This record gives sequence, structure tokens and C-alpha cells, in this order.
Amino acid sequence: MGLKRKIFKRSYFNLKKVTIICITDYTREPRVIRTIEALKNHYKITVFSIDVNVNGVENTKDAINLNKDFYFQSKGNVITRKIKSGFNKYILGYKFGTDKYFNRQYWSKERNQLLKLLQNENADVYIGHGIYTLPLIAKLSNKAKTVFNAHEYYPLEFEENANWIKYTKPYYNWILNNYYNKINLTFSVTASIGKMYENNFNIKWVEINNASNYKNLTPTICSNIVNIIHHGAALKGRRIEEMCELMNYLPDNFKLNLMLVKSDLDYYNYLVNTYISNPKIKFIEPVEFSKIPETINKFDIGLYIFKPNNFNEVHCLPNKFFEFIQARLCIAITPNDDMKDLVEKHNLGIVSNEYSAKSMSEAILKLTIENINKYKSNVNIMAQTLSSKQNTLLILKAVNNLCAA
Repeated sequence: MGLKRKIFKRSYFNLKKVTIICITDYTREPRVIRTIEALKNHYKITVFSIDVNVNGVENTKDAINLNKDFYFQSKGNVITRKIKSGFNKYILGYKFGTDKYFNRQYWSKERNQLLKLLQNENADVYIGHGIYTLPLIAKLSNKAKTVFNAHEYYPLEFEENANWIKYTKPYYNWILNNYYNKINLTFSVTASIGKMYENNFNIKWVEINNASNYKNLTPTICSNIVNIIHHGAALKGRRIEEMCELMNYLPDNFKLNLMLVKSDLDYYNYLVNTYISNPKIKFIEPVEFSKIPETINKFDIGLYIFKPNNFNEVHCLPNKFFEFIQARLCIAITPNDDMKDLVEKHNLGIVSNEYSAKSMSEAILKLTIENINKYKSNVNIMAQTLSSKQNTLLILKAVNNLCAA
């Protein structure tokens, strides 16, 4: 026993080190968890995010409170604030849109403290999740390999919002133009987004989508009552009322189940108060993301009506899409490009012609019980191929190649 323990310790301490940076609570970020799962048996893993314990992580360090932007927020009355603002702009040169302004905005005292902590890690590979980690890992690229995990195409993240275009887009462009060329590799959430980064920033990328872990489940048989499920965050931008309105166009044997995380409590309460009296709509309690497929396996159709407002939403491949697959559900989606491509390629379900409840109802009403069960069978056949297994191999291969370079 003692000999085995010594061999384990020696081999463990010879492992190379990967440090992951995530500005949100990483235990709520499936992409981060799957990265850890792909690497934890091959590398020592440290996470800078929030100080919680996850199996396979050697150490976690609270970085959220050290990850704030510096803003020129003058105190005092209106006249005092205007004087201070003018002094910052015209005397000190911190005028919005300038390199000096954005440099000061990003490199706050707290971010510099975080950079020092990251440097002391002496990791072989640093993986940053989200655009706000990009300058940090770029500063580490002279001593280690770096990977940027792109959850979005950030230059167009909220292109429908005029204030975002005016104030945030220039900041994002400054980050990308100044730091992106120092990164060794990008993990892109979809191929469409990876190609956009390649075309505009000339970077290397690998598609690591949001595929869920494989679940050994079997499809349930749909009968005369067709149970539809939608799960996810209760946020106004998701327009969940559109999915509720769908029930006005469907006969009484169709039931909608909503398993919503109360991200926006006011919006959640609005939905409950508006639709709880509808006998065709039921609200059910959410479960942790790892248990979603098993929980929704008893339903028949996984529903997502999502009208896109920007490039990222046109090309979205959300977690719920892959959770529908692992739950072995017939999929019913709007024609967002990347979801549509997978559904039609593998015959996994139906795609509405337009982004509306009426259009979705027209597609659903063409279904027979036999159709639904056939689609569930097709999903079952593809469940392993469309699981996270392939992503695990791609992540491990990419990090191995970076360490060997």
C-alpha cells in the first residue's frame, strides 16, 4: 500500500499544471466544468473563480471580487462631477474611446492583483473563459501557453442595443485588438463563431460546443397526451410567454411544462401569475444542470422558440439543445442556423418556418404520435455522437499539443 501511495504522489507531482480563470461562479458554468472533467485525470487543475470545492480541482481561489472594471465615477454635485469629468478627459487624457481610457478602465488595482496571483501559479497552460479574462491570459503568454474559451462572438454580442454599440463594443474591440494576437488557441462555442474570429482576427480555433455528458437513458413512449418541456432561465429576453402562447394553437392533449430557474424573479412571477390558471401549462421546480436529462426524460418534445436579435443568437447552440438530446426527446426549435443544421442533418425533430408561436404550432400539428416516437428513436441513436465525449477528446488533444510545443 505504501509503495503504491509513493508512486501515485510522484506521478501526480510530475503532472503539468492548467489554471482556469472564470469571472463568474464556475460551478454554474457547464463549459468550465466540462473542461475540468476533460483534463483532471491528466493535469493538475487550479481554478480562479470562487472558493468552492469541485471534484478534480486541486485548489480554487476567489477571483470574482478582484475582477472589476475601473470606472470614472466622480462624486459630489453635478457641477463638481462635470469639473472632475472634464479634468479626467482634457487634462489627464482619459477620454472615452482612447487607448489610455480603456487601459485605465481594465487595469484596475484589483485586476493587477489578480494578474500577480496568476503569475505565481507558474502554470503550463492558462485557460480564460469570457472576454474579460483575455487581457489577463495575454499577459501570461510570455511564460505559458494560453487558451481563450469564447462563449460568444463578442464584437456582436448585443448588436441590437444602441447603448451597447456606443459604449461597450469599443471596449470589447480594444480588448480584442490589443490582446487577442497573443493567445495560442481559441475554444469556440460553435463553428460559425470560430470562423468569424478567424476571418476578423486571424486566430487558430477548435470547436468545443455545449454538448452534455452522455446519459444512458432510453426514450419514453409518447401516447395520446403529448408532454412538451422547456427549461432554462426565466429572463425577459428569452420571451417565454411566446412558448406559453403556443398552447392557444394546440389541442387539449398537448401540455407545456416549464422548468425555469428564477433568474429574474419579477419576470418569473409575471409568468406564473399570467399562465398558472391555464390547465395546459404547468410550472415545475428546476434541478441542478447535471440532473436535467434524467428529469426531463419522461417528456416527449423539447421546445425552444427563440427569435434572434444578433449574430450570436442566430448561431446559438445552447446547453438546453444538447440536454434535450440526452433526455431522448423529439426536438422542436425555431430556424436558428446552427440548431437547425443539426436537427435536419440527423432528423432529430421539427424546425418551424418562422420565429413565432403560430409558426411553431403549424409544425407541431403536422406531427403524429408515430412521428414523435420516431424522432425520439433517432435522437437516441445520435445521443452518444452528440454528447460531450468528442469535446473531451478535443480539449485533451489541444492542451497536450500546447504542452508539447
